Amino acid sequence: MALKIIENNGDFAIKGKITCHNVQAMVLHFEYILKRRNQLTINITDVTEMDSDGLMALTKMYKYTLLSKKLFRIIGEGSKEIYAYFKKQNIA
Repeated sequence: MALKIIENNGDFAIKGKITCHNVQAMVLHFEYILKRRNQLTINITDVTEMDSDGLMALTKMYKYTLLSKKLFRIIGEGSKEIYAYFKKQNIA
């Protein structure tokens, strides 16, 4: 399944795979949104695969929001593992 981003009441759900083939488009999409908002919530429950490029893209977005003093949340199944990675990288 290709990557699909669905907005629901201001939150975003990602469906499909987050891989090297689509992370650039995903990051650009969310950077555009973050220029207009002070917060971003992403639900990753329906992400079927995430490679290291996908994880690095989420890390990049998280760092950007910290520096911009914006709120960035990742929710859903697998989010605890992502936050554990952020903490290990000393950015959480």
